Amino acid sequence: MDFAEILSDGQRRILRDTQITTLAPGSIARELLEIYATEASRSYGRLNRLFSESFISNAAEERLDELGKLVGMIRQEAAVPFGQITITIDPDSEMTLNDLKTLLFNNGVLSSEFDDIILPAGISLSNQTGDSGFYTSDNITLSEEEAVGPITSESSGAIANVGPGEITVIDLENTEYASIARYLIVKNDAPIDNGQDDEDDDNYRYRIVNALQSHARGNIIAIRLSALEVPGVNDVFIRNYESGIGTFNVYVVSESPVVSNALLNAVQEAVNVAASAGIRGIATNPDYEAVHLSVRLRFEQNTASASKDLAINVTNSDIVNYINNLDLGERLTLDQIRKTIFESDSTITDIEFLKFGRGDYNTADGIIDNYEPLVFNDQLIPVTTKWVSNKRLVEVCYA
Repeated sequence: MDFAEILSDGQRRILRDTQITTLAPGSIARELLEIYATEASRSYGRLNRLFSESFISNAAEERLDELGKLVGMIRQEAAVPFGQITITIDPDSEMTLNDLKTLLFNNGVLSSEFDDIILPAGISLSNQTGDSGFYTSDNITLSEEEAVGPITSESSGAIANVGPGEITVIDLENTEYASIARYLIVKNDAPIDNGQDDEDDDNYRYRIVNALQSHARGNIIAIRLSALEVPGVNDVFIRNYESGIGTFNVYVVSESPVVSNALLNAVQEAVNVAASAGIRGIATNPDYEAVHLSVRLRFEQNTASASKDLAINVTNSDIVNYINNLDLGERLTLDQIRKTIFESDSTITDIEFLKFGRGDYNTADGIIDNYEPLVFNDQLIPVTTKWVSNKRLVEVCYA
């Protein structure tokens, strides 16, 4: 009941059941009744809200957490991404491992020229701009060929994920190994994409609703939920019999544009647990279709060059994000790209598409293989294929 209903009902009952006859605005009885109606309407509102939030479809945040606990489902917390880094000696430096050992021995770092060079855990790594921070999470022993070791992000959440080859800077400046830093090349060969944000209400609600079915092994819901619980997995798409009778493929969409082998292996383990005996599930990455786009922008008169340069960087990132966030098999539309560009900066007045193309995405180098120029219209892909691009493939300039 709202305020008006409570006030009207109260007036009627007072006139019927008491000797009070004056209920005009300003009278003592009317003032008391209005105070009661105000407080009662607030109580009804709280009760209605609590009743509504007792249904999973309406519950959110803490209320949804409490409902999840009733069926043994806990909201997934943000996860810190982790992966591997490869360290090699720069061939252009013409230095060998023994040369580095000699250098460190002469600097008093090694007790012998035959000692191993062991970079300790805790060394900082980053991309070229310094906005993606990682650190070595174990000791890494340098070798003549290449050394591989584990690294962990300094931040949690999907925003901390990085693509292949993004981590290229090693910070040895304040360590005893500073003298060899310029001779080392570091790179993450695979994407590090197992970071995830706190689980949102929609995903958590889906898991709660399907909790009972997920306890049974072998059904689609159980398999899907098991895969979604792997940190770094954004979505999965299941197709039966692609590898023969008794098989199904689980196409993985990660928080990063390209799914890493480490994430595929983790999903495979989750699928193996959830699948029924005699049925084989195969964790699979999508096929990747790369997009190349060249765009020229025009700005309002008197827009400063520095502002234009900043707008170009923002526009480039926004276009790449639009492409990389398209679902499996989703249509790529130029109208949405135009909208994305105009929304990236209010001083943009016109857009000219210069080049447009697509091809197979080379996940190792981030380039396009088998490039195909396109006319400027919307593009379709198969349901198991994902659009991918990067800042090298999207070119933005201004007139």
